[in-house]
Amino acid sequence: METEHPKSQSVAYTMTWQDYTKCVEQLIAKIRGSNRDFRSVFGIPRGGLLLAVHLSHLLGIPYQEGNLNRHTVHHSNILVCDDVSDTGGTLDVYRQAGYATCTLCIKPQTKTMPTFYSKVVPNDVWVIFPWETLEHV
Repeated sequence: METEHPKSQSVAYTMTWQDYTKCVEQLIAKIRGSNRDFRSVFGIPRGGLLLAVHLSHLLGIPYQEGNLNRHTVHHSNILVCDDVSDTGGTLDVYRQAGYATCTLCIKPQTKTMPTFYSKVVPNDVWVIFPWETLEHV
């Protein structure tokens, strides 16, 4: 569902729970198809928290609490989640530290491609996720 985003005058895409479920199913298929042995999932606050907890349940691996940094052991065994890779700045820190990353959406302008993603949205589209409200984004 598209609406005018009041803050930037760009178009807003409201992701429904049904859209979210389809994206998660695609991510699960990609993650399982990669044959990577993830031992835990971490969510970048706030956008990646819900996705990370959901994936931890579906993949049967624990949610990684606390903070991650370059000194965390076994970077390759932790999947770092966020909701969207817009410019890629947030994900870049984790990718440079060696973590695999996962997002629901990417924008073509992103400078850091996540390891796994589900949906491409145009650069001028603001994504409103099902757990958000237009008034609070």
